[in-house]
Amino acid sequence: MRHAYLIIAHAQWDQLERLLRLLDHPDNDLYVHIDRKARDCPVDRLRAAVRSSGVEIVQRYRIYWGSFEMVEATLLLLEMARRRGYGYYHLLSGMDMPTRPQAEIHAFFAQNAGKEFVEFSTDASREANREVGRRARLYHLFMHFSRRFRLRPLNWAFRQADRACLLVQMLLGVDRLRRFPGLEVRYGSSWFSITDELAACVLERSDWIREVFRFANSADELFLQTVVHNTPFRDRLYHPEYDGSCLANQRLVDWKRGRNGSPYTFRLEDFDQIRASGCMFARKFSMDADRALVDRMTELAGGAPGPSNRKSQGE
Repeated sequence: MRHAYLIIAHAQWDQLERLLRLLDHPDNDLYVHIDRKARDCPVDRLRAAVRSSGVEIVQRYRIYWGSFEMVEATLLLLEMARRRGYGYYHLLSGMDMPTRPQAEIHAFFAQNAGKEFVEFSTDASREANREVGRRARLYHLFMHFSRRFRLRPLNWAFRQADRACLLVQMLLGVDRLRRFPGLEVRYGSSWFSITDELAACVLERSDWIREVFRFANSADELFLQTVVHNTPFRDRLYHPEYDGSCLANQRLVDWKRGRNGSPYTFRLEDFDQIRASGCMFARKFSMDADRALVDRMTELAGGAPGPSNRKSQGE
């Protein structure tokens, strides 16, 4: 079985290079989207880091927090990868890392072949359901500007404009989903590992996805879960047997210690927890925050740690 790794990255090129080396394997191909806002991305160096896998690197969309361009980048990478066809498609961020060598990851997915590794939120409260509905039913016209600027007052002004716009729509009874009777919107993690069949289903519905979610709040957390929930693929979902530390998408993520809508960045003292989680992948990591942990994770995933990594490959 061959695997496609789809990676969305925007910074920390040394760490991205490390990730590409860890994923480099004869049975893998790598598809990387670099944020168009990113500066000084060493594309040639990143390509040269990969020796056994095929690698394609594109830089098409400017991705802002909560914007639909995240969905567009995901659909683009899926489309690129499906030209060749794979057993599984794994979406990672540039700040993710595998927690196992590739041989073990391949064995795990072979053992669970046909399962879809998509995470759904378990919060079924009335308020959570209302919030999910608002994210898709209303036009979120200004939300994507709320973290775009360096000047905090400008970001604050756009947040207030978005809240005012939503309030007016609620008073007017706006509901964009009326055109889609019976559609049930679901949400969860943006990151996934899916089969070729589900990847084909998503791409066949790409125009529909744009129609439903283009003006949604953080559509990257909605579109795949909604497609799965409203199709027979929901019967193919993987359900983990662990203690809850590992999500159904096989990612270890710590939201409890995160801030401002972002997950916690792991530190070296978290290494034993990561290793014992049973997950195939974890996020997020930063060489700027804790290079020693990234080195330990590199060893855990079967790679060579440290800055000498590039020199050892003859670069």
